[in-house]
Amino acid sequence: MKKEIFKKWGFKLGVALFATIFCTNIPIYASAEDESNITEAEYSLDSDALYNQYIEFLMTSDDGISIEEYEGEEADTGYYAAKTALTKHGKIVYELLKEEIIKISNGERDSTTINIPYSSVYGADETFTFTASELNMTKITDENINEAQKKVFALISDNAIEPGLGEVYDAIVADVAYYLYWSTGNVVYSSTPIIHVVSHTDDTVTVKPSEGEQYFRFSINVNSTYSNGDYTVDTSKTSVAKSAFDHANNIVNQAKSMSDTEKLTFYKNSICDLADYAFNTWIGNDHRQIIYVFDNDRSTKVVCEGYAKAFKYLCDLTTFSSPEIECRLAAGYLMVDNDNPERHMWNIVQLKKNENYLVDVTNCDEKMFASPDILFMKGHIGKLNQVINGEQVWGYQLAHPSRSVFYYYDNSNYNTMRSTDELTLVSEQQSKSQDSEPYKNCVWEVLDGKSYWYEENVRQGTASDSKCFSYDGTLRGREIYDPTSVGWYWLDVNADGAKAVGKEVFMPYIYQNEATWRENEEELNKNAENSGANAEGNTEHAELAEQVKKAIQSGTGKWVRYDNDGKMLKGWITIEGDLAVLYPNQAGNRYYYDRKTGLMAKGETVIDGVTYYFDEITGVLK
Repeated sequence: MKKEIFKKWGFKLGVALFATIFCTNIPIYASAEDESNITEAEYSLDSDALYNQYIEFLMTSDDGISIEEYEGEEADTGYYAAKTALTKHGKIVYELLKEEIIKISNGERDSTTINIPYSSVYGADETFTFTASELNMTKITDENINEAQKKVFALISDNAIEPGLGEVYDAIVADVAYYLYWSTGNVVYSSTPIIHVVSHTDDTVTVKPSEGEQYFRFSINVNSTYSNGDYTVDTSKTSVAKSAFDHANNIVNQAKSMSDTEKLTFYKNSICDLADYAFNTWIGNDHRQIIYVFDNDRSTKVVCEGYAKAFKYLCDLTTFSSPEIECRLAAGYLMVDNDNPERHMWNIVQLKKNENYLVDVTNCDEKMFASPDILFMKGHIGKLNQVINGEQVWGYQLAHPSRSVFYYYDNSNYNTMRSTDELTLVSEQQSKSQDSEPYKNCVWEVLDGKSYWYEENVRQGTASDSKCFSYDGTLRGREIYDPTSVGWYWLDVNADGAKAVGKEVFMPYIYQNEATWRENEEELNKNAENSGANAEGNTEHAELAEQVKKAIQSGTGKWVRYDNDGKMLKGWITIEGDLAVLYPNQAGNRYYYDRKTGLMAKGETVIDGVTYYFDEITGVLK
C-alpha cells in the first residue's frame, strides 16, 4: 500500500535535496586533557520547503512511520544512500539519532538535545587494538602506557572506535532532511570519549570505551516558527502534521465495513464537516492545505487544493472492493454562469475502466453553490473547447438545477495523467443508465476480508435489522439460511453484520421452530445446565450457564458452533485440521450436532437408533 501510494503521488524526496544544502564544520577544541570533542556545524535549510517534503512523505505512508520499514529497498528507491557510506558505528549512531529526530518532527519529543549512550553504540565486550607503529612508539611498556593511551585518544577520530559525528549528521541531512523542517540548520555535536586499557604487549595496546555515563550529543537549534527555546520545540506545532494524518487514517478505518460508494460519500461528507473554505484566495502547491483539512482547527482555512488532495488521500489509503476504483486530481478552470473562469482543482473518480465521474468536494461543502452533492460523482451534459488566458483548453458542462457550470482542464493535467482517457467523463445519461453497484439479494459480499449478507440490496444483521435477536436488552444478531451452500449462518451485530466464523454463538430457537424438542421439560433443563460450558477453564462458566439456562427454559436461545467458513456444524464432527487450529484445546475430540437444529449432543443420546454417551458438560463423545 505504502509504495503504491508513493508511486501515485510521484514524490521525489531525500538525496536530491542535499544538492541544495551547504555545510561548514567549525572545530572548537579536541584534546586528550579535556577528553572531549565538540564541533559546531551550520547547514542552509529551507524550512518551508522541508515542511512540504515532510508532509509529502507522510502522505506516502499509511501511518506516518518512516520508510525505513522497507529495509533492503535502498538501492531501488535511492533512500539512505549517504547512510551506506558510514562506518559500522556511524550507522548505529545514525539510526538512533534519526529515531529521535523523527519523534521531534512528529511532535512526540520537545528537547532537541539528543544524547546517544556509548552503551547503545558499542558492544559490552567490544575492544580496539592499536600497534606501536600506529602510535609512533617503538615499544609499549608499563612505564609508557599512559603516553600510549593519550596517543590512542588522539587517533580515535580517524579510527573505527569513533563513528564520525560530522559524517553521521551529514548523512542525516542528505537522506532525510525533511525531518529537520523545524531546525535553523545549526547543530553542535560532541562526544566524551573516555577509554581505558584492557591489555598491552610490547607491540600492541588494546582499549575499550569506559563504562559509565558517556554519550554522543547532538544539540540542534530550532527556528523561530517552532521554537520554545534554543533547543526545545513547541510540540503543539510540530505534532500538527502527524496528528492530522492520524485523523485521516481514522476516517478510513471508520469506513472499512462500508460499500465502495458508501466510502466515497463518507469521505466527501467527512471533509466537508472538517474544512472551511478560504474565500478569495489561491494557494498553489502548498501541502499544508491537506493538513488544514484534518487538523481539527476551524481557523485554518483551505482552498480547493486542500479539498481535492484530502479526498484523493483518503481514497489512496483505501482498499476498495473493486480493484478498478481510482481517484485522480484534476486542475484547470471553473466557470459558473457568465463569471470569469477561476483557477480550480477537483477530482476524477474511476469506478470502472473508461467510466469516470467528476467530484468537486469544495463546492459540495456547506454554503457552496453545489451543496451537498450536486457535483459529486457526476457525468457531463456536454463537451466544450475554449481559449482561456491564451491557452487552448477543453472540458465539460455539468448539470445544475439553477446555474451553468463549466470545468476546463489546463495542460498541467498531462504531466500526471497517463492519457486523455483518464480525463474523459461519462455523460450524465450514461451515468443514470449504469448501475455502478449490482443489485444484491440473498448474496454474500466480501469487504476487507469479512463476509456480509445482503437482501434486496440491504446489508442484514446490523443494528438497524428488525429481524435481529435481542436477549437481556442486548442486540445479538440473526441467523440466515443460504440456499447456495445449503447452510445456516450467524450475522453478528457487534461486527456490523459480518458473518461469524470459527466460534460458538448464542442464538435464538425461534428461527428453527424447535417446539417439539422444547416439550420435553426434563431434557430441556438438563441441556440448559450444560450449555455454554463447552470449554474447560471458562471463568465465565457459572454466569454464562445461568444465562443460557434461562434462555433455553424460556425457549429463546441456545449455543451452536460454526466452522471457519461460518457454516453451522451439524452431524458428527471431529476436531481436526482447520477446526483443530480454531479449537486447539479440543483437538481430537468428537462431537455430534443435531442435524436439524445444530444443538450439541450431551449425556445419553440416541442417534440413528444407536445410543451414545457424551460428556454432560463438554459434549465430548466418551
